[in-house]
Amino acid sequence: MSEGLQRPPRPDEEAELLRRFHNGDTLDNLPVVQSLTPPPRRTPVGRLIAAVLGVGLLTGVGGALVAQRVLDDETPAAAPAPSAEAPTSPPAGSEAATPSPGNEPEPEPEPESEPEPEPTVRAAALEQVRIIQTPSTGGDVAATFCLVYTGSASGPEREAILLLNAPAYQCADLLPYDPASGPFMTEAPECAEPSRAAVLSFAESTDWGANLMYTCLTEHNGA
Repeated sequence: MSEGLQRPPRPDEEAELLRRFHNGDTLDNLPVVQSLTPPPRRTPVGRLIAAVLGVGLLTGVGGALVAQRVLDDETPAAAPAPSAEAPTSPPAGSEAATPSPGNEPEPEPEPESEPEPEPTVRAAALEQVRIIQTPSTGGDVAATFCLVYTGSASGPEREAILLLNAPAYQCADLLPYDPASGPFMTEAPECAEPSRAAVLSFAESTDWGANLMYTCLTEHNGA
């Protein structure tokens, strides 16, 4: 029997007993029976995260390989590159389509537009008339003049008589009527059809003296 009642342990003694128990110390030389079953292992959190990342990486790589395989199947095969030993000739017409800068064809000049016909026609050759008889006076510039031919000629010149204010039926050719400057000019004129350009040479025996003048002649027709 026990020698007597023992007092309960104090808190500090109880804590010391618990520490000794967990450290394998015996309580009053009594062995601590430890469990033969090993405690379960805990998977480290770092290894678990690494495993998840590895699975995700493998899945992404596999998906990329599958997508590349599909693209390779859908992409048409490229034409083989021409061999260096047998250069390909350019397509027909390529040289003409792309001329070299130094041999560019010059633009053809645009055709010149034909000038419009002039309202007046210049005589190719002046008619030559020799005046053998003139009025006694030159008269007013507003007077009318005409020619009567004698039927004689001196080389290329026809002989004629110059009439002043004569009736039209007496005239063969009429001189132009110009009340401002008269019918005579100092240069060869351009006469509108049916008029003809003519040069008049006056004989020295006439009252007008040896003069040379130009005019337009219009053949008289009718009364």
